[in-house]
Amino acid sequence: MSIIELATCVASGDATGVHRVLENATDVKALLEGKVGLKGATLLHMAASHGYPDVVAELLEFGADPNALDGDRLAPLGYVPEGHEKAEETREALVSRGAVDDAAYFTHSQPASNTEQQASYISKSFLRSVFVVFLLPFIVLLVWNGPWFCFCFVTTTTLFYFIAVGFFVTEITLRPPWYHATPGAKELGMVKLPEEWRDKVHDPKVNFKIDFENVEFQTTHGAYTLRGWYVPGKKDVAKPPKTSIVFLHGGGRDRRTWLRHLPMFHKRGYNCLLFDFREHGCSDGAMRGLTFGMKERYDALAACRFMKHVKKHDRVALVGTSVGGSTAIMAAALDAKLVDLVVSENPMLTCAHLQREHIANVLGGYFRHTKWGNFVFALFQRCCSSWLNLRVGNKPSKSCQAFHSVSKIGPRPLLLMHGTYDSTIPFEHSKKLFELAKAPKELWIAPGGCHVGLYDAFPEEFERRMFHFLGKYDAYAV
Repeated sequence: MSIIELATCVASGDATGVHRVLENATDVKALLEGKVGLKGATLLHMAASHGYPDVVAELLEFGADPNALDGDRLAPLGYVPEGHEKAEETREALVSRGAVDDAAYFTHSQPASNTEQQASYISKSFLRSVFVVFLLPFIVLLVWNGPWFCFCFVTTTTLFYFIAVGFFVTEITLRPPWYHATPGAKELGMVKLPEEWRDKVHDPKVNFKIDFENVEFQTTHGAYTLRGWYVPGKKDVAKPPKTSIVFLHGGGRDRRTWLRHLPMFHKRGYNCLLFDFREHGCSDGAMRGLTFGMKERYDALAACRFMKHVKKHDRVALVGTSVGGSTAIMAAALDAKLVDLVVSENPMLTCAHLQREHIANVLGGYFRHTKWGNFVFALFQRCCSSWLNLRVGNKPSKSCQAFHSVSKIGPRPLLLMHGTYDSTIPFEHSKKLFELAKAPKELWIAPGGCHVGLYDAFPEEFERRMFHFLGKYDAYAV
């Protein structure tokens, strides 16, 4: 029995399935101590995070460590979701088998006092004090200049800052902290590279001794020059695939996102193109940030056009992750002749939808105590979404993001992949896209998988699903 089979039962809350797998397993300890996801969490962490007391009880019954730590030194108790209907039952199941809810148990330091613990939270009384402090100047204005002046001043100032803060939130969305734009650079940057790339950050020749060709081609809607690597497939393959691959990286990254995946495609004979979107890597740009697929979809189509018209490949599959995953869906819907298959890892429904979710995660707890607070917060989210749509060129009437486009891909094949531990784009996005898509379609929800980390967490399963899909539809004709 594999850890993937057990993880699938855990993620779905199937306590009976968990019992069956563990009962028939030859090495129960290895399964229970096995890590799922990049954070180093165990299956007990996963069960606790979903609020499955029955599954937690089964895992503990077979000897799971109730105080096992993940990479961030969090025990399963720290994973139990607040407010979940079965949160208390899950906690009781853990505590009854020895789980300790005390950071000092793990750090061997003295526990913090109540005062110190309370200081790490922003209380309602503190927020009320801040509100009163901000209100005092307006009271002075009211007394000094009269109610009409005070009303006009307060309304104008509030509206200005409301819109201004929405603009700056959108600025962070378009240029996230990991976005280091160097349009037109001669070499790819080496600053703050993601951990999952490890040391695969140079080029196919240096990292894997695979020959490649530096290429460039023009995109539309901006007339930028895009640059990348064309990597011919291995020549001595018994049955070379008919489909070639165009890889699409995520927002703020570059072509090296897919470099560590390249050997498994190369050895099977796939001709591959890894390139940088506009405003990324060595491709041209105007320092405007990423556009969540609105402009990048034209870059993806330009890459497909290069593969079909310049390199003379008959079929092209778009394989993208994160923003690249959404872009693959959007590009395929835009031109059915250039794109034959789509593989999309952790895509988003729309950029505005994702932005609203992140704003809610960061700020929602401070506002959602009253109906008035909910109203103001919803208005602020709408303001940010309007700014974002305006700046990326997405008019609601266009209906061209992944949420609107995925139904237009069929009857071309679509594979969606997502991890349940994705904190950047929740896996519910892929589930919804799968519901909207037309057949033929496939969905892989990987228990414990993180953002753009499915290959790193489950290399064998990733490889099996990827090439089963590509092989199944290699000669698929629409």
